[in-house]
Amino acid sequence: MCRTRVRRAPWRTRSTSHCCFATDDPDRSDARDIVGTISDPEVWEFKRRQGVTFHDGAAFNVDDVVSSFQRAMHPDSSMKELLVSIADVRRVDDHTVHVGTTGPNPLLPNNLNNLFVMDAGWAKTHGVEKPQDFNGGEETHAERNANGSGAFRLVSRQPDAKTVLRRNDRYWGKGKFPLWSAIWISSRTCPCRICAGVSRASGLKVASASQNRTIFFGLNLGDGDLENDNVSGWNPFADRRVRKAMNVALDREAIGKVVMRGQSDPTGVILSPFVNGSTPELHAYP
Repeated sequence: MCRTRVRRAPWRTRSTSHCCFATDDPDRSDARDIVGTISDPEVWEFKRRQGVTFHDGAAFNVDDVVSSFQRAMHPDSSMKELLVSIADVRRVDDHTVHVGTTGPNPLLPNNLNNLFVMDAGWAKTHGVEKPQDFNGGEETHAERNANGSGAFRLVSRQPDAKTVLRRNDRYWGKGKFPLWSAIWISSRTCPCRICAGVSRASGLKVASASQNRTIFFGLNLGDGDLENDNVSGWNPFADRRVRKAMNVALDREAIGKVVMRGQSDPTGVILSPFVNGSTPELHAYP
């Protein structure tokens, strides 16, 4: 699993089927307490965090939430698979949004961790109310520009080269979380070598953390005979003994050290440690 940093969203959630309150404690920023059924099990209620502004100074409001949901559910969106259970999104008042689902979905907030709210006014001004058609080769203003509400604001972006971020002194979490300016360097050649150089520079620090991602071998078990092997009339992967032998033979530590350059954690299952129900025993391997 590659490593990355986690972001926090500027909203609090409460489900009308399960009461879930996000705490402001930075040590327990994802903690929630389920206190029982209230009303409709197919409706989630979201309360917007007050006092939040976007990087250009515009106030964050519930219309931004509604339009961001609608944008993410657009056919061209790469986020739509996370929201397939959503039937509708409704503005209740200046502070509240209701999200209706096609059935009870207690895990919906987990999917929303990857949904970032856009300023509806900024999106309309720059013609990005719908996501770009990436597969069709469309380029939009939002491809190299951003107007978020997080701890860093985008200064400049050069795809596959360098992204410069500057701390947002109006960040709603200021005083609760550390702020600093950052330069994100992306290289197609050797990013680890670049990071090593940056880590030795005075006044700079390279930080890394595990990412919710697993890289694995996908085996073709369905075909009776594989086309790209040297065994005729038989699929070795269909034999459980072959799969068990591969599992034992794979040197996960070597792959992590040489292929992933130390930026991975070996595991025995596709399940990420971040997934509810994960235990150390599940990740044991031969």
